[in-house]
Amino acid sequence: MLPTAFLASLALSLAPPCPPAQQPHALDLSQRWSILEAQSVEELEPQTEPEPEYYENIYRRFGLNLGVAAYSDFNTSLTISTPTIVGAVIDLEDTLGVDRSTQIARIDAYYSFNRRHRIDASYYDIDRSGSRTLQDDIQVGDVFFPAGSGVETEFRTKILKLDYRYNFVADTRTTIGASIGFHVMGIGFGMQTNNLSLEENFRVNAPLPLLGLHFAYALDRKWHLSADWEVLKVDLGTFQGYVNDNRLTLEHDTFKNFGWGVGLNNFRTEVTVEGSGSPLDADIEYGYSGVMLYARLYF
Repeated sequence: MLPTAFLASLALSLAPPCPPAQQPHALDLSQRWSILEAQSVEELEPQTEPEPEYYENIYRRFGLNLGVAAYSDFNTSLTISTPTIVGAVIDLEDTLGVDRSTQIARIDAYYSFNRRHRIDASYYDIDRSGSRTLQDDIQVGDVFFPAGSGVETEFRTKILKLDYRYNFVADTRTTIGASIGFHVMGIGFGMQTNNLSLEENFRVNAPLPLLGLHFAYALDRKWHLSADWEVLKVDLGTFQGYVNDNRLTLEHDTFKNFGWGVGLNNFRTEVTVEGSGSPLDADIEYGYSGVMLYARLYF
């Protein structure tokens, strides 16, 4: 008989090998490499932040405002002189009875190239008149109007504004910027006695360059508030002038492409100019304030 020890050794050698113990969560070499590679790519890729959500009611591409303005508190002082005759200083409202208030149509428009750059334009025509019997003698240009004369007076201003705007702050709901442009004011003055025997007229176009600041803030997705302030004083030899024009407006985006707005406007100017086609010179101080109400088209 074979020894017991020998038989036991033979049995062990013929038995199939036991599988190695499986380590929990063990990964082979290829799996580990894939994980390390994915982590490296994720670390190298830039982390992009989501685009901020802008309030589009202060960043419209195009806008057109059509409305009316009720202006009051007119204060107009006028002196018309010749090279040899100095005219009287005339208060148009007190002395000549020219209207202190009026209602006009007004058009304002803008086009935005992007959130930083924009062009604005405005046009309106203010026509006032009055009649009065003169209490004192008045020299207007080279025409002498004696006391007791019944006179008819017309004073008209056509205003065209064009400016370029740049927003140095243009965040999600606020814009703050500066502007440069022109405020061209056409002035027409006419005064005559009732029997037309005496008459004087003066017309001029006064180009006033402007520098300005502006601000807009979106109160929510429908309402926004804006303010504009434009001012400049220039001396160009034959033309000297000062202008101050400011507005405060509140606007509502009622529908997709239609809304409305209301605002306050205050205007003051002083100009010394030579008349067009005549030897007359004029010194004019002119100002008014009022309320604007308008419909808005935009996209």
